[in-house]
Amino acid sequence: MRIWTWIFIVFLAALGVCRAQDDQDAGDGNPKPAAQPKFQPIEVKTFGWGNHASNGYYYEGMPLTDPRDFERVIHPLNDPQANQLLRTASDEGGWGTGLLVGGIAVEAAGWVDFTVVMTSLASDTGDKGPDLGPSLAMILGGTGLWVGGLLLDVNASNDRYNAVNRYNYVVQHGNGLSMIFLPDTRQPGLAFTQRF
Repeated sequence: MRIWTWIFIVFLAALGVCRAQDDQDAGDGNPKPAAQPKFQPIEVKTFGWGNHASNGYYYEGMPLTDPRDFERVIHPLNDPQANQLLRTASDEGGWGTGLLVGGIAVEAAGWVDFTVVMTSLASDTGDKGPDLGPSLAMILGGTGLWVGGLLLDVNASNDRYNAVNRYNYVVQHGNGLSMIFLPDTRQPGLAFTQRF
């Protein structure tokens, strides 16, 4: 049994050595330069019309729906503006969804309470009026919460759209910046030029 264990270990070690990859170039012994990832633009498709239109995002034919999908595509570009817009969209989207769902639940509880109070009023013959304060507070508070959540979701959608536009701009115009020799210092740098 012991010999079979040693044979199995040697076999796995040999298999690992065969599958290992060398970072050296085959001919000259110099390390290979790190390959720069090839970035593709994100395709934006609009569905619907007018105020009811929505955008769909696709990268290499695959839909981007989850915030992690957008991060997986946009973060490797290392563009601070696109990353900030994506981070803001993620934060606003999380808060917006939470407020939207919570607001609907609070408003629904208010309507249930209102129905219970009004149903008990029909069976009660007392002179005391119904106490609708808690019901109205829940209905109005819930409405405020879900409207605020909806507005945050709209802002998140706009920030995500702007992050995609920024990403596409950088990918398509990444080589447009060049250095020139500045006249004052005779050193390379960026200069502001204005035509009159």
